[in-house]
Amino acid sequence: LGKTIGEDIEIVPRTGAVSDVILADRGQLEQVLMNLAVNARDAMPDGGRLFIETADLAVEAGGGEAEDGIAPGVYVVLEVRDTGVGMSRETLSRIFDPFFTTKGAGHGTGLGLATVSGIVGQHKGYIRAVSEPGRGACFRVFWPAAAAEAEAAEGAGAAAGPERCGGGKVLVVDDDEHVRQLVCDVLENHGCRCMAAASGEEALAIPPEKLREVDLVMTDVIMSGMNGREMAQRIRQRHPAAAIVFMSGYTDEVITRHGVLEEGVHFLPKPLSVSAILAKVNEVLAGS
Repeated sequence: LGKTIGEDIEIVPRTGAVSDVILADRGQLEQVLMNLAVNARDAMPDGGRLFIETADLAVEAGGGEAEDGIAPGVYVVLEVRDTGVGMSRETLSRIFDPFFTTKGAGHGTGLGLATVSGIVGQHKGYIRAVSEPGRGACFRVFWPAAAAEAEAAEGAGAAAGPERCGGGKVLVVDDDEHVRQLVCDVLENHGCRCMAAASGEEALAIPPEKLREVDLVMTDVIMSGMNGREMAQRIRQRHPAAAIVFMSGYTDEVITRHGVLEEGVHFLPKPLSVSAILAKVNEVLAGS
């Protein structure tokens, strides 16, 4: 985090002795922390302190956390707190909305905190934020603790396998061979048909009659050569009915430099998981 946050911000870790464990995707957990840290950095243009804390927490019925909509249970809490400019009540009410940003044009897509909220929701957790103008901001992520019984239930669910993806035809565009293969393998193993391309240029070289068979295009945002946004715009000109899902593991600001994503597009954060791929494909195909 130090390289990303900069030398003018002091990172203060206060990782308590956590006795519980959580079931989580390591890469997605790192993405949550990175996005929260970058958001805090942007709120401290003149420097400051970034506190990162962990702790166990038991939420009881009728308690303060339960009143805030958090189900009773045992959680591991990740808290990211800054000494920045803070937020108004109106801004605070919208921070998790996709594409909402208080940053100027070219400095944010509004996807960072929406991505964080999505990842936390996938893990059946909760995220809450408190802030006041001039008094910094505090984000608390509540990750459900995994008891032995929960681990067994998770294993049983995994054995049953995720739902099928409905038999649509998907074009997967990514310059990382491993990502292309992962997405295609997942979709083909769950009822979809796939085509793959290693670049935007290769995708646009697909014959028109083949392209019109595609129901959904899943593309990386940042690729060597043509980026995913430009390729998607060109595909829409040729095949307006095709749905688009953008994929990226980069933070807001990096995606922004490659073109702000329009409101209404679908976004899937990397690293990818089987459940996240299938859930997003099912969501988009059901609405197309």
